[in-house]
Amino acid sequence: MHTLTELCENSFPERHVVALSGEEEMTWGRFLADVSVTAKSLGCVSGDPWALFERDSYCFAVGLFALLGRGCKVYLPGENHPGVVAALASEGASLLGEFKGQSCQQVCTAGDDQKPNLDPLTLTGKVVVYTSGSTGEPKAIEKSLLQLEAEISVLEQVFGPSLGRECAVLSTVSHQHFYGLLFSVLWPMCAGRRFWCRPFVDPLLLAMQTLELGAVAWVMSPAHLQRLSQDMPWQQLRPLVRSVFSSGGPLRAAAAAEVAGGLGHYPCEVLGSSETGGIAIRRQETEGEPWQALPTIEIAVSAEGALRVRSPFLANHDWYQSADQAQLLEDGRFQLGPRLD
Repeated sequence: MHTLTELCENSFPERHVVALSGEEEMTWGRFLADVSVTAKSLGCVSGDPWALFERDSYCFAVGLFALLGRGCKVYLPGENHPGVVAALASEGASLLGEFKGQSCQQVCTAGDDQKPNLDPLTLTGKVVVYTSGSTGEPKAIEKSLLQLEAEISVLEQVFGPSLGRECAVLSTVSHQHFYGLLFSVLWPMCAGRRFWCRPFVDPLLLAMQTLELGAVAWVMSPAHLQRLSQDMPWQQLRPLVRSVFSSGGPLRAAAAAEVAGGLGHYPCEVLGSSETGGIAIRRQETEGEPWQALPTIEIAVSAEGALRVRSPFLANHDWYQSADQAQLLEDGRFQLGPRLD
């Protein structure tokens, strides 16, 4: 397991597989070459603001590492429509990736027959992610690499042993959102696990791809888990799917039970937000199962009954007060209530 700031050109063997698609495997050697070529094509310098939008997870990772390798401030918008571009322009951000109709740079590939002179890989800079916008306009949240790697380290501590190194990561969640960024790209990269190149729109297609890969982890949203196809090949999937993660909203108990009936284990729900990062986890074996705070996370409840969090995933060590009602239990877990706003 590597931290983000420890990653360098010697972190993995050249033939180590980083990402998968239906046609090919992208190795660490190819990834480094693509990052180097992309960084040189951009001509960016430390502190430059850039916005990155790519639907392909491998191209996204190349672009992100190229920018962070030059110490840039990288905005990761959830969408790429004109309103978002206008907001990014107000920040002075240059554009990299898929911004249709806009003047933007493209992620480059070195080509199989090219052996570019590789720049040393040292990630600095910072990223800017956005809230979902479910309670108003999306809000920009700046994250340092130290905040990100603190969360990745906890995820590996809690879940890594059960996943194993050979486990591949398949997702229905966009890496442009914070949950997808961590679970489907950055955590697999640091842990040396392969990730699939594009998020799946249809969970049944994800299931069929699983049958061809072997051991996998699924990174999913409650919306996808709550409308699974009747044709899911559960019997074949059961020995292959090591974990199912769900975040981004409440998961209905009936959906959790359906997954458990098919795979033999309940999905791991992750409570968190773009502002706080991960807060707590649960497996909803009974409806309304309480939440257990992740390691290193401190939980409290305000006088108004709001959940308060202190965490190394935050920019400082102050308490963050959420808009969620909560009740602490005697065993240290907590029940989450309705939003106070």
